[in-house]
Amino acid sequence: MINKNSKIVAMILILSAFAWGCSGHFVTASDQASFSNTDVVEYFPLDESYQATFELTELNRASELIVFKVGKKIPFLEDSAVQWISKIGNSVDTGYVVVSSNSLTIYESSNSAGEKILDIPLTVGKSWSRYSTISAGIEDDFTIIITDNKLTNDTGNTDDSAVANKSFPTDGAAVMTVDKYESIQLSNGDYYSNTVRISNDGVGSTKNYYWFAPGVGLVKYVIGSLDANEPTGNIEAELISHGFTQ
Repeated sequence: MINKNSKIVAMILILSAFAWGCSGHFVTASDQASFSNTDVVEYFPLDESYQATFELTELNRASELIVFKVGKKIPFLEDSAVQWISKIGNSVDTGYVVVSSNSLTIYESSNSAGEKILDIPLTVGKSWSRYSTISAGIEDDFTIIITDNKLTNDTGNTDDSAVANKSFPTDGAAVMTVDKYESIQLSNGDYYSNTVRISNDGVGSTKNYYWFAPGVGLVKYVIGSLDANEPTGNIEAELISHGFTQ
């Protein structure tokens, strides 16, 4: 004979299992979220052979695939760095990722200025400069154009070349700002909760947006958007697959 208490326990277990199974579809991240104790690589995985493939759409052009892959840890400048390899078609470029206790910086070569991509804590409203030294020329520099994002000028080059171009798709003004945390669904149906959206000023009155998901890294970016609520721009890219390669 099943007593009343047993029925109550059984009902609780059923409800708990239902909530667990559905929670991934209903999580809504708080705009006030702050991951002050999160390691910076939580939003930028750097395990060797980790690879992320994006579908890149450029205004008035056919879409194509862009692949980012984590290489080996190597000596770099006075410290060490992780190779960051990007590829579109036959165009290949290698950047170098340096991680400190609270930031992640990408160098296009040992001769280039480092570009700070993330700076923890990623608190909503926080801003930082991508470059360690700010001048009027850098602050207003919008010369990182579409061809740089498409990596067309460094074909086949995977060494430490002074002519290396962009291996990460940031563009626009120097100052980056943490906009908010939100849950997003990509065009292919993939869903990511607690993504942090970071933005900077684009050309004219446009904005550029970059979404990073914990444990996954960059999952989406939009260059040249006029609408903060539903960002679409001249360049858009979404993650279509990620994982480890042999």
